[in-house]
Amino acid sequence: MTVISLGGSGRPKRDFIEMAFEELGSAGYEFERTSEEVKTGLRRLNLMMTEWPWNELTYDQPVSGDGAPTDLSTLPDEAASAVSLELANRLAGLWRTLLLPEQKVRLARAKGQLFTATPPTQLMAPGTVRGSGARGRVAYITEEPT
Repeated sequence: MTVISLGGSGRPKRDFIEMAFEELGSAGYEFERTSEEVKTGLRRLNLMMTEWPWNELTYDQPVSGDGAPTDLSTLPDEAASAVSLELANRLAGLWRTLLLPEQKVRLARAKGQLFTATPPTQLMAPGTVRGSGARGRVAYITEEPT
């Protein structure tokens, strides 16, 4: 019997919210998270994922409303650190706190690794005019067709 999953994959959205609150020093195992805090985190996460460069990731936006924290995000695991730190940065104002300098460095590194990993590439057609820096070389843009 074949089972077809209609849902997404990846971590639940609540995981990113919990990781963000942990970065702010409010771990869920120490402090009881209220439903309003989770809803605020989910709303901020959804809004963040509509902005550039975050909208380049495969995030499952809710069709209507804010969705549920238990919905799967469809984000790759390598995006977890960058997304949770950026969410913590955005939630910090609500808690009247700031990210520590070490956390800001981690955020910058995580974003750099996530968004500058591999540029999309594609084979250029013969006869395509190339810039002066590419003379005598074949320029490639290697993007896998989907």
